[in-house]
Amino acid sequence: MKKNIIILLITVSILTVFSSCDLMNSIFGSDEAAITTFTEARVVGEPVIDVENKRITLTVEPIDLASFNPVITISEGAVISAPESIADGVAAIYKVTAENGDIVEWKVTVNIQYGISFTIDGTKTVYTCGFIDNTDAVSNTNMGDGAPGIEKDIDNTSMSYLFFKEQDINEPPEYDYLYLELSGITVGKYEDDFFAVTEGAEGDLEEKEYVTDYNVTEFGDTGGAFRATFSGEAEDGTKLTNGFAKLQVIEHY
Repeated sequence: MKKNIIILLITVSILTVFSSCDLMNSIFGSDEAAITTFTEARVVGEPVIDVENKRITLTVEPIDLASFNPVITISEGAVISAPESIADGVAAIYKVTAENGDIVEWKVTVNIQYGISFTIDGTKTVYTCGFIDNTDAVSNTNMGDGAPGIEKDIDNTSMSYLFFKEQDINEPPEYDYLYLELSGITVGKYEDDFFAVTEGAEGDLEEKEYVTDYNVTEFGDTGGAFRATFSGEAEDGTKLTNGFAKLQVIEHY
């Protein structure tokens, strides 16, 4: 009986200590619940942190946000809770709990840059240039004002002529390019299993083509967005992995 009383007293003492710690934190703990830095390995430019309105905005390379892995610094003694998922251009809520228990919600908006990215045998490539027509403003607008675009016709067949490191259509580039072609695509359904990615250089007759596995998640109308993930393998066994495309749907090329 005496032993049981001693155990009970020890248990009560431990609970009292923890309760006291929680109480002390709530009374004397810091109320700071700030996000001081927020970045990611593939960020473009500098993230904007609006401390007053608790908002953060950043742009990342064309990537599948399922792989988004931010590095975050918060107030000392605080704890952060991340959302389950992130969507392009949609504010996500990150909750920061201060040492005293106060909870502050931060709205984080991640914008994906227009373009395409993929890895070939360990080498990562990112293309974010479309065409610019300096001689015709209407033509320039139709081609997407320099941002990578993809053409869509009434049969949902589309081709894109894009991803040059130089953007002037009047001066054919001398750099690597990528040509992407789809046939019979509707979102969530493959009418014709064809999705080719071809890389090469201007005037290079030995282009390499990857017939890929792909998933088109969005194919909007003109002015909207096309999104897809893809992977594949060339005839020589060269592998293409981590493929992602976000393109604006343009009227014509």
